[in-house]
Amino acid sequence: MPKSQTLQSISHSQSLLRLFRSSLPSDGSMFYEHHHTALEITMVLSGSGIYATDECEFSFESGDIFLFGTDERHWIKKLDCRTDFLNIHFEPRFIWSENFGITSGELIRVFLNRKKNPLNKLDMTKESSKKVGELVFLMEKELDEKKREHEIMLKVHLVNILIEMIRSFEGQIDENDFSYNAQALHHIERSLKYIDSHLAENITLEDIANVAHMSKNYFCRIFKKLNGMSPWDYITVKRIEHAVMLLNTTDLTRLEIAQRCGYNNTSNFYYAFKKVTGKAPGDYIKMF
Repeated sequence: MPKSQTLQSISHSQSLLRLFRSSLPSDGSMFYEHHHTALEITMVLSGSGIYATDECEFSFESGDIFLFGTDERHWIKKLDCRTDFLNIHFEPRFIWSENFGITSGELIRVFLNRKKNPLNKLDMTKESSKKVGELVFLMEKELDEKKREHEIMLKVHLVNILIEMIRSFEGQIDENDFSYNAQALHHIERSLKYIDSHLAENITLEDIANVAHMSKNYFCRIFKKLNGMSPWDYITVKRIEHAVMLLNTTDLTRLEIAQRCGYNNTSNFYYAFKKVTGKAPGDYIKMF
């Protein structure tokens, strides 16, 4: 069975970092386009095939490493055989949150500030890319062993991974400023926690901007810079992620799930579900 490990946030129950292994059959039964609020690093452990984004296709084989930003649609287009992956998903705030000691978004610009040409696959001939692979395995080891202060070591390894990725893509990342003062980051983090805890409610932009103590325009600009998507897109993806969890862990009807995820009718719910996962709710549940 694929193993799955999850590091929970210190401050609330939402998972800010997940590291897990996954396997896909070559028959295409589990291929689907998707995007999420998390940044993604994926290492191919075995097998070969083709990864696709809206802009490009990439062939891959064992040892290759990919990165995908938030709100960046991606999917497996083709597998030559059953393929195994080692995946890291982490929310941007896991890096820039003041709770974890780094009050800057600079390290995540490799995901959110790449130049227009597609840069999703690391060049594995570079020494910096090879170091990324070694560090990914060290993160998995920390989660397996759970020694004292392993959460800190996970953060250390992830920071090193991001630095090596920045070096691997040197000259291919726009150097726009991602630095904000600690107070601004704190307020954006408060807005994220507010969204997470009010997904079933009618959230307005004014509500979350007020929580962040910012004007709506300024809030939207900083929010998108630090999270790679607008507040509305973040809310939609979070609601659908919650819906997927309910589909797989409860016997609730589709209408009940829609209502628990902030939708007052199934039509809007189905539209959002399709937009985020590429599948209808009924199709998606059959995949697990």
